[in-house]
Amino acid sequence: MDGYEQYGEALACYDRALALEPGALLAWLGKASALCSLGRLAEARACCERGFELGGDLGQPFAWRVQAAILAELGEVDAALACCKRALRLHPHDALLWGIGGQLLLQDGKIRSALRFLERSLELDPSEMSFVQHKGAALLCLAWISTERSSPNASAPIGLCCYAATSRSVRPPHQGTAMGVSSNPEATTIGRWARR
Repeated sequence: MDGYEQYGEALACYDRALALEPGALLAWLGKASALCSLGRLAEARACCERGFELGGDLGQPFAWRVQAAILAELGEVDAALACCKRALRLHPHDALLWGIGGQLLLQDGKIRSALRFLERSLELDPSEMSFVQHKGAALLCLAWISTERSSPNASAPIGLCCYAATSRSVRPPHQGTAMGVSSNPEATTIGRWARR
């Protein structure tokens, strides 16, 4: 069974769970995760919002990660960042929320703020490789900015600096599929951010 079939099967399970218990927050969030992974973003957002209407976050950073991932997938970086910041007020020790905020800030070109978020995420979880890489990209950007000021002829480390400042680094890579959703759950934003 490939990843898409598993997402579809997961979606069917969440639909059944919601038929049995329409107010089950985690079922709404699970359905949102499955829909997002299938590229059905508007439906995913509606499910996430319904889950929050029914039960808030129940103290679970997972709920906030799902919402931030959906907003990021929809290209609503400011809304995703606001979601992370709101979640961090409730869950200040969640390394993934700090890292997600750092990635979003980096994507938005707010390099110094991104660096602060990424450093905090790594204080809480030094083993999260993607946040180590994003911190490296932020430092590279800052070094280039400082070098450019002192030497107008300095060349930018195009690959990483431009990637860090302008790419959709919080989005999953396109894998040759119509919606850019990988069959590998760990390669999707939801898979990476909601796995803990």
